[in-house]
Amino acid sequence: CMLSGALDELRSELPRWIATARERGNLHELASLLGLGATLYLYYDDLEAARRSLDAGRECWDSSRYTVPDLTLDLSAVNVSLYAGDIAGARTELERTAAALRDSGMTRIGMIRDILARSRIVWLAHRRCRAASRARAWLCPSASSAGSHASRRGLDPRGHAALADR
Repeated sequence: CMLSGALDELRSELPRWIATARERGNLHELASLLGLGATLYLYYDDLEAARRSLDAGRECWDSSRYTVPDLTLDLSAVNVSLYAGDIAGARTELERTAAALRDSGMTRIGMIRDILARSRIVWLAHRRCRAASRARAWLCPSASSAGSHASRRGLDPRGHAALADR
């Protein structure tokens, strides 16, 4: 659902899927779904729910090696940090995730390489957007002081996170 863009469907089904994974004791699935949920909540502008989902996912998942649930949770943590405006925290999380991926050997998996390539593109685009925003504020101080809450949080005029959740 996340990749196809059926986010309303995912939002309605995710609680049931999480409950099923919890009932069955499937911690791998539970951690992955909670990580996915963290990013989904950001799309619906619910930072606190995203943080709770991320915390719950990390609490239930404790693996002896770096696996897909770890990656899902870590990439969601990057999204939560970016959404919250914590660029330094996002960068730290991204660097830690990249090191864990290298050490685990997961970068040999084609799908993982594709995800990482998209993450790098999103990171660079996010940095460019923030740099452009700073330049605009410097060049037109009166326009930036009148900016909306959304623009101060790094959101586009429709209220969507600047590429962080796409």
